[in-house]
Amino acid sequence: MSAIRRAGGVPFLIGRSTDAKEIGAALDHVDVLLIAGGADIDPARYREPFTPQMGETNPDRDAFEWVLLAEAAKRNMPVFGICRGCQLLNVYHGGTLHQDIPHDYPNSEVCHRGYKGKTRFPVPHEVVSEPDSWVAKWGGERFDAPSAHHQSVKAVAPGFRVTARAHDGVVEAIESTNAIGVQFHPEKIIEPRFDAFSKRMFQGVMTWYAERLAAVRAKRAARISH
Repeated sequence: MSAIRRAGGVPFLIGRSTDAKEIGAALDHVDVLLIAGGADIDPARYREPFTPQMGETNPDRDAFEWVLLAEAAKRNMPVFGICRGCQLLNVYHGGTLHQDIPHDYPNSEVCHRGYKGKTRFPVPHEVVSEPDSWVAKWGGERFDAPSAHHQSVKAVAPGFRVTARAHDGVVEAIESTNAIGVQFHPEKIIEPRFDAFSKRMFQGVMTWYAERLAAVRAKRAARISH
């Protein structure tokens, strides 16, 4: 929440529920839905079996956030996903996940898991983004970002495109017309240099929302004038 405040936004926490009316009433007070990091998503959600490399899951949270995304879609609400949030966006819209990066990328030298030797969560690594992406506008075409995950996007959901990768090919960002997911952690200020990076990312999300809102209002005004 502090990262949102530093960027000039106001965080609004939504209590866990699977009641669509309750979730909808909460979302009526929200401009952008942010889904944060956390436990692995139940692979049944993307029609795959558990593998031995799976970590802890949280089915209750899966169910809660599934309703959140459904209600956000009804409102055409922009969604920003971080880490697990990025993965959930992909799964909700029909994509799949690598259940364990070390298993699926055995030759990777990129530190995704958040620790290296005695250095604990999170460890930064370089991300390379597509020049025409929102992520590139916010972070640049090449930037270091804090990372702590062992899963990632595998088959990309329909309607999304990959807009950033790590040097080993692991997906670091996906975007659609209404949602952006980043695998890294822009909210983590592990070094002073990441403070400015974090502000740019979250201010970018707010700019994204403002531009979308302006476009919607312009279309409504055009329809009324005709």
